[in-house]
Amino acid sequence: MLISTSGPANLTTVTTYNGSSDIPGDPGTYQVVATINDAIYAGTATGTLIIQPPPMPTAGLQVSPLEGGVPLTVTFTNTSQGFGYTFLETFDSKNQTFDDPETVQVTYDIPGTYEALLTIRGQGGTNQTRTTIVVHGPPALNQVIASPDESPVGETQTLDLSGLDPATGAWSVELLGSGPIIRTEINDERVSFFSDGDRHGAQAVNIIRTNPWGLSTSQQLVLTWAPAPEPTEPSTILPTILPASNDNGDTPPAADGATASPSNDETAPDSIAEPVSPQGMVFFDAFGQPIHGLFDDDMKVGFEDYFLFAEHYGSTPEQSGYDARFDLDGNGQVGLSDFFLFADSFGKEAVVP
Repeated sequence: MLISTSGPANLTTVTTYNGSSDIPGDPGTYQVVATINDAIYAGTATGTLIIQPPPMPTAGLQVSPLEGGVPLTVTFTNTSQGFGYTFLETFDSKNQTFDDPETVQVTYDIPGTYEALLTIRGQGGTNQTRTTIVVHGPPALNQVIASPDESPVGETQTLDLSGLDPATGAWSVELLGSGPIIRTEINDERVSFFSDGDRHGAQAVNIIRTNPWGLSTSQQLVLTWAPAPEPTEPSTILPTILPASNDNGDTPPAADGATASPSNDETAPDSIAEPVSPQGMVFFDAFGQPIHGLFDDDMKVGFEDYFLFAEHYGSTPEQSGYDARFDLDGNGQVGLSDFFLFADSFGKEAVVP
């Protein structure tokens, strides 16, 4: 404060500051001149006025939260110190700014990294503070998850999801509708689907990836289990191994199960010889039906018996290697009618008397 006095006292004086009668308020150095304005007295005094600038203001900003999933609502609180004017720039999708804010909220609705800037300007200078805000979106997979190949009924299908999402997260599965899947198991990056062994077909599933901020992305797949193959009748298997024809012109059944007729030289017998094993015994199944084709000693007509029968197929008594055991109908040749008897007994098991 600058005070001018006169003697005698209470004389009117005029004071100027660097030539202006306005009292200065800004920092600086001013030349002060006080002059007596009176009809009798006169006088002048000079001095210097120095106004120091205020200290530098300090920008301060509290931000919460600094990171989260979209949409992320962030609270900004102005904690600046000192004299000055403040304004806040949030650089959100609307590019909002706030003048002399106290507490404001801003919602970031697009994933990304943002930098909020608070500036304070005053006579002491300008100061700024910056804060980084990270807004996360849903997980982004590197590639589309491929559906696994069809599996036989009852088998377990496993998806290896390694490397599809390098960021931190967790896998989960949602079963859509009903189908063969009875349970799922997740082991790190591998997802296994366990199926009902008695049920085939397809079932849709959602494969879900969730990040630490609760945001998810999903992809739908369809998993398929094929039905078990129908058991093949022995009559459709056996003819595929027999020779195309024998020396007498007999042609066995075709591989597709079609039936061939006996040749002119061979006709169905009026009576069939009793089924006799290599040991000379007659055997029957549990229903009392005779069994033909027990050429080995395992009591069941199977492939070993068939291979023995095939070796003698087409033979007659006039040929070397003819064995009457394989002439099941006793008509003097091992031919198509014997094959039909053998095929009827294939797979049957004899009951020990």
